[in-house]
Amino acid sequence: MIDDLAVKKGDDFIIAGYSEGAQTTMGVLREISERHPEVKVKRAFAGDGPYDINSMYDAMTKGDTEMPSTVCNVLWAYNHFFQLDYDIHDYLKDPVASNFDEWFLSKKYKRKALDEELIKTKKTSDICTAAVLDNSSPLSLRFKGAFSKDALSSGWTPCSDFDIMLYHDTKDDVVPVDNYYAMKQFLDNHHIKTEGLVGDYSGTAKEDLGTTNHEASAATFFIKIIEWIKANY
Repeated sequence: MIDDLAVKKGDDFIIAGYSEGAQTTMGVLREISERHPEVKVKRAFAGDGPYDINSMYDAMTKGDTEMPSTVCNVLWAYNHFFQLDYDIHDYLKDPVASNFDEWFLSKKYKRKALDEELIKTKKTSDICTAAVLDNSSPLSLRFKGAFSKDALSSGWTPCSDFDIMLYHDTKDDVVPVDNYYAMKQFLDNHHIKTEGLVGDYSGTAKEDLGTTNHEASAATFFIKIIEWIKANY
């Protein structure tokens, strides 16, 4: 990626991402820290990111989820790429399990269609098996072990000259704010310059616009980035 972007020493390199993009932003910072310390990042912006999927897993097992297709995708991906070797019916219920190839792997359907037209439920007990919903089951413990290997709030040392804006909506109904606190503590422990912004940034958008707080909060995040760019360039 560094080669593709033709990043040179002394360039003003800015990274920004929201939600999965925030996770990617922190992943890029980790990659720079571990393999490309010569690349200097002027500032990084990370908003409402799932830096520790275990916190999302714990929240998901307690009841509802605003993005059921994301839950299904994450479980399938970790089972597949970490070679946990579970049958799909071990962690997902029908009709999702039986139709997973058609609904998900075919790439025919976007998230909104998956959630509202095919899955049609936000109750995790309708989607996931009892073994998933039991945090202490052998299956859950194996999944959580895989999640821990991917956590960005531990296991690496950031470059000391990083400057990061870390943002999160306290009302986020998809990525729990616990992710913010874990990442903020991690950065503070490493004495990284961090502007922490955590608060109610979605307001009544969920009720007014019919969207998730997670989606609504993105607008304020990008406004914050624009404000910073205008003030610094």
